[in-house]
Amino acid sequence: MAKTQNTSSEPVPGAMEPAVDTSATAEGKNTQGGKNKKEEPTQGASAEIPAFARSILQKFPQYKELYIDKDGGVFTPKTPPAVRKDAVLYPNPYHKS
Repeated sequence: MAKTQNTSSEPVPGAMEPAVDTSATAEGKNTQGGKNKKEEPTQGASAEIPAFARSILQKFPQYKELYIDKDGGVFTPKTPPAVRKDAVLYPNPYHKS
């Protein structure tokens, strides 16, 4: 016996349907495709300083505030923006005047 092919557009019973990705709907996903903008902490927000930044700030008590990037780079407030790029300005809770 010869096999026949189903050429109709109707689904074949028992055949698997293609998976549909519904996770890209409006479930709080970022649809702009851009990076989330980093906000600089306020002067009294010492609780918002991450642990890695706290350890760096503790080593530089002579500075009132410092820019720290995600790789641990440290920059003073006078450093040009082109050099410090994505660094975040943190107030130094260990500052000694």
